[in-house]
Amino acid sequence: DDGLARAAEAIAALAEATERRRAHDDPGERAALERAVAARPDWPEGWHFLGRRLLLLQQHADALAHLDRAVALGPSPWALEDRARARLGLNDLVGAVEDLGRCLEMIPDAHGLRVERAQVLQQTGAADLALAELDECLRRAPEHPGALTLRGRIRLTRGDAAGGIADLEQATRAGRDPLPWYLLAQARESIGDDRGALEALDGAAAAGGARDLHHLRAEVLLRRGDVDGALRALDQAVAEVPTEPDPLLRRARLLLLAGGDPARAAADAARALEVRGRTVTVLALVLRSEARLRQGDAEEALADADAAVTIAPAEPEARLARGLAWAALGNLPAAADDLRRFLAGAPPDHPRAAEARALLARLAR
Repeated sequence: DDGLARAAEAIAALAEATERRRAHDDPGERAALERAVAARPDWPEGWHFLGRRLLLLQQHADALAHLDRAVALGPSPWALEDRARARLGLNDLVGAVEDLGRCLEMIPDAHGLRVERAQVLQQTGAADLALAELDECLRRAPEHPGALTLRGRIRLTRGDAAGGIADLEQATRAGRDPLPWYLLAQARESIGDDRGALEALDGAAAAGGARDLHHLRAEVLLRRGDVDGALRALDQAVAEVPTEPDPLLRRARLLLLAGGDPARAAADAARALEVRGRTVTVLALVLRSEARLRQGDAEEALADADAAVTIAPAEPEARLARGLAWAALGNLPAAADDLRRFLAGAPPDHPRAAEARALLARLAR
């Protein structure tokens, strides 16, 4: 019988595809799956497995076409889940929400998929629906850390600090993920609970938190007046990622704000300048200009500030740096012009606006 022969051929091809996958033979696996589909195009499994293989290769459009065939022939929750991921890869959020919903109708206790659907709903702007999905997840699994973390995050973005913090605190007790600790630290810091923020950062570090924790710790410690502690936190960040500009620039700025070591600040800015990028370059030049000015090297400070103004003539910080350098070199008209441009472009509550106005008043005498 031809049907039985084709079925046997398809079964053999699917078995071969499994062996090829175990051997990490991607071309061989795909060829075997294509033979299975050719032998029995009415079987959903071949289309599903071939679509999944294309999905792993980030070929989302081709994967979606194959997964459409699989779902049409026999919608399984796993094919629907994979089709949702293909749709996400094509930025079809609405289609992904629909597929994940159908999947959950078949396996309602797939808590991870329910959290994922809530996350996609949030991305579409349907925060109320996302919260309802998370409430359902937590009704079924009250201690699910992913659901608690996402619900806490959504509540915080909607201004419900108490509810968001309560969810995140529960999430930290329910799992070992550093993310809820980190979000909890941010939430506590935003309401002025510095001690609670530092405790949460300690929890994130114990859970294997990322280097971003050092930045937030530095901000909290600086607001508490612990400049040395903030510098130690940034020292740790620089030690962990010595080639990234952000921790270097943060440390350089703190060194200058604290009246610390301008030579060290200049060195940090110089290292940051090795990284390409307009924003990084301008900020590094501004910081190194100020550091050099404090070291008494006004000409080098002017060179850095002038380079920053050339790259970003509308950047107030660059104008301030050049104005200060011109003033140190005695070119009062040029200094006054840059300081006026700084004040025109900077927000009224800029922390150095008063300094610029005072210097302008002295230059006008």
